Amino acid sequence: MKRVKATEARRQWFDLLKQAGKPGVFIVIQHRDQPDVVMMSIDEYEGWMETMEIMSDPTLLRDIEKGMAEKQSGNTVPLEDVLKKIKA
Repeated sequence: MKRVKATEARRQWFDLLKQAGKPGVFIVIQHRDQPDVVMMSIDEYEGWMETMEIMSDPTLLRDIEKGMAEKQSGNTVPLEDVLKKIKA
């Protein structure tokens, strides 16, 4: 994570855009007494939003946990077998 002041961000704007477009790169911009802001790629942002949506849905979270437990217990069916049954 890189931190820059707003005046420096203005000077380096296009370079910062290029950097922030890379996966896993976050740039924090500070401006006086305003809250800091974060610049990141749209893919990164959408991934965070999707994760937050999943984490805020108790039913979906329970289903994921149940699926993980089933996988650990060996009570799963390989995808290839499921696809064969669907096509048959």
